[in-house]
Amino acid sequence: MKPCDHIQLSFSKTLLYPEVGSPRELLGPRAKETWPLSNSPNNDTQTDICNYLNKHFTSITNKVITFPSTDYKSETLGSFVKNKVPDSENCCIKTTNEDEVPKLLCSLDSSRSAFGPDGIKPKILKIAATIITKSLAFLDQLKEARVTPLFKDGFADDPNNYRPISVLPTISKLFEKVVSSQFYDFLSRFKLLHGKQSGFRPKHSCQTDLLQLVDSRLKEIENGNFTGILFFRFPKGI
Repeated sequence: MKPCDHIQLSFSKTLLYPEVGSPRELLGPRAKETWPLSNSPNNDTQTDICNYLNKHFTSITNKVITFPSTDYKSETLGSFVKNKVPDSENCCIKTTNEDEVPKLLCSLDSSRSAFGPDGIKPKILKIAATIITKSLAFLDQLKEARVTPLFKDGFADDPNNYRPISVLPTISKLFEKVVSSQFYDFLSRFKLLHGKQSGFRPKHSCQTDLLQLVDSRLKEIENGNFTGILFFRFPKGI
């Protein structure tokens, strides 16, 4: 066993899993589970831990919303959009049709085992696509999600080291696809997206972004220019 394993096992046995007897049990599959928080109030039940984490996650959002920003200028963004989009054009989400909905249902990824609080798996919706098309409607329940706190790194009893992963109802993803497709078409038509943006775009990925980055740095080095890269790490997922 490595020295770091000894330290991790000692810390975990003291605060997290006193019943663990071997490093294999702790550092194996069990290490991927959500660890209990020793600083949470009444952490003897799962409900208390869930409420503690839920309060923490919601407070992060409020802090981001109320965080004062002196650099952001809304008029700059407004001028950029106005110069790109004619006054006669508006971004409106159009009503979908019965021909598009079955295609969206069949495009769902049925290989994933995760499903939202509705308990409906994508495979069922794909099988019944032609039958349920006319019955689909957006309900308030589709706004709910099953949130799982994913441990990242650091001390396991610190809620700041957990990232909330939300699994939405499968049907709500259809409405997301409709809105996303039309909104992306509007942004692309008027070239409102930066040409080098690779995230969440068709035919773009981390690989295309890295290729562009490496290629541009190599060109600068070949031209004899000084090249430096500054990395930012955002440990919290919001």
